[in-house]
Amino acid sequence: MKRNNGFTKRFGKASFSSIPNWFVDGAAKYLAYGWNMEMDNVIRDYFLTQDLKKVKKITNQNSGIIGQSIWNYISIIYGKNIISNILNLTKIIRNPEKGISSTLGKNFNEIMKDWQNYYLSSVNKNSDQYTQLDNNQIIKLKKKYSNVSNIQISPNNNKILLFLYRCNESGFR
Repeated sequence: MKRNNGFTKRFGKASFSSIPNWFVDGAAKYLAYGWNMEMDNVIRDYFLTQDLKKVKKITNQNSGIIGQSIWNYISIIYGKNIISNILNLTKIIRNPEKGISSTLGKNFNEIMKDWQNYYLSSVNKNSDQYTQLDNNQIIKLKKKYSNVSNIQISPNNNKILLFLYRCNESGFR
């Protein structure tokens, strides 16, 4: 489990050794890259296609983007300035759930439900812009193409361009 060096240097390796990937990787990605339309599409796709799990059960493959979306949600709802407060308190008490809930003044499970509802409402709000494909229109991809971040269709609708990303050990592309 390799962590983002710049992030752990600032807060200390010992501080985050027992903290889950979604918290550390998500914070590092959010602070480094922020949020954009592509990330919005990825998390929307996650909520449409994945079995929603508790944050504690998120896989390493999804931890970065899910954590990044949690930090984006906190930034939008509570303000960007609160992020440093959460990180500092978590560094002191070494418990991300308590750090988040104490800083925001709300139960952690409620915050996670609100986060899911925030993105699910976005999915529902934009669902009329998407068309459900018939089974004969679905394209099966080989496993090596499982990290598709974007798809473009040619103007004459006869070719598809897949944008793939590969993650290194820390989950960054």
